[in-house]
Amino acid sequence: MQGRTMKWLSVTVGVLATVVLLAGIGYAGTAKTTLVVALNQDPDILDPSLSRTYVGRIIYEHMCEKLYEIDQNLKIFPQLAADLPSFSDGGKTVTIKLRSGVKFNDGTPMNAEAVRYSLDRHLTMKGSARRSELELVSAIEVVDP
Repeated sequence: MQGRTMKWLSVTVGVLATVVLLAGIGYAGTAKTTLVVALNQDPDILDPSLSRTYVGRIIYEHMCEKLYEIDQNLKIFPQLAADLPSFSDGGKTVTIKLRSGVKFNDGTPMNAEAVRYSLDRHLTMKGSARRSELELVSAIEVVDP
């Protein structure tokens, strides 16, 4: 019986190894360059204002762009913003210029009013997990599109 189990295990491992090797080769025989990784948890909720989990943040990384991102060296760079923010009034006023021509998936333009709405939602929505991140913001004003 033990020999039969070992033979079955050997065949199973061989088949799995073959499947893994074939999965690594594209249909045209070229090696794939993308690795797909599954997450070990579900996100708590797919709403950036309410979400509190790391898994949710991982998903947002692939679904949403931010005004700014941070690279592996902790350097801030613009994503939806056109450039780094400018500061005035002793650092109390922050002006962010947006990239032009950006549209949401439905074709609606991403403009300053959309950004204001999003930030205001983070600040005022009941249960918002982002409120504490923006607690020093006293006003959000749209000065041009």
